[in-house]
Amino acid sequence: MTSSNKPIIYLFNGGWFPASVWTGVQAALKARGYEMIVPDLLSSATDGSQAGKSAVDEVRQCHQIVEPLMDAGNTFIVAGWSFGSLPAVMATQGWTVSDREASGKKGGFESIVHIAGLAVLQPNVDFLGAWAGGQAYSRYVDADGNGTLRLNEYAMEDFLNDQDEETRKRWWPDIKTWRFSQATLESPISMTLNHLTIPSTYVVLKNDLGFATQAQEIIAKSHPATRVIEIDSGHCVFLSHEAEVVDVFESVAQRV
Repeated sequence: MTSSNKPIIYLFNGGWFPASVWTGVQAALKARGYEMIVPDLLSSATDGSQAGKSAVDEVRQCHQIVEPLMDAGNTFIVAGWSFGSLPAVMATQGWTVSDREASGKKGGFESIVHIAGLAVLQPNVDFLGAWAGGQAYSRYVDADGNGTLRLNEYAMEDFLNDQDEETRKRWWPDIKTWRFSQATLESPISMTLNHLTIPSTYVVLKNDLGFATQAQEIIAKSHPATRVIEIDSGHCVFLSHEAEVVDVFESVAQRV
C-alpha cells in the first residue's frame, strides 16, 4: 500500500463479530478508490486468547499496523463501530496529522467516525460502570466465568432485528461462537469525545436494539463539534445499509 491522496480508513470492529462482516463495505469502498483496514479484534476470538484484553491492546495493534503506512505519507480516517469507538478515540492521542507533523513525521489520523459508537462521558471510568452502574450487562450477554462474555439467543433479536431470514441464517451461527473479553467493558477508558482534536462524525442508528438509539444521541451531543448523521438501521448497519455507510466515509474524506 503506497501513499495516496485519499485517506485510508482504519476501522475498529465491535465485539463478537468477525472482521469479515465488513467485507461488503470494504469492496464498495475499494470501488470508489478507498482502502479500508478492518483487523479482527484481539479482545474478540473463539480460542480463549482474548481473555484480559482491553481497548489498550486494540490501540497498540492499530498503531503497529498504521505506523509504517503513516511514515510513507498516508493519512487515515479512524473509525469505530459499537465497542470499536472506545479504542478509536484513544488511538488518536499523539497520532493525529498535526501531532505527527509537530514531531517531524508524515501522515496521521485526520478525522474520526463513530458508528453507533460506545463512549464514556468522563475520562478514566469503565463503560459498564458509566452506563450500567457496574451492575449488569445487556440482556443478550452472559458471562462465561473465565473472563469472557458470550452472546445468548436475545442477541439475534437485538443485533439482527432488521435483517432478513437469509442474513440471520448466514451470520448468527458464526457470531454466537465468538467470545468477548470482559476487560473491554470493565477497564477504565482514558478519553471522551471531548478530548478529540480532529473532525468527528457520529452515525446514529435509528432502529438499533443492540445499543439504544437514545444512548447514541446522548454520546453524540456530548461533543458539540461532532457532526451527526442518522441511518434508519439496526445495529448491524454494514449488512443492510452498505451503500449508506460507504457514502458516510466518502463524505468525511471529502470534508477534510
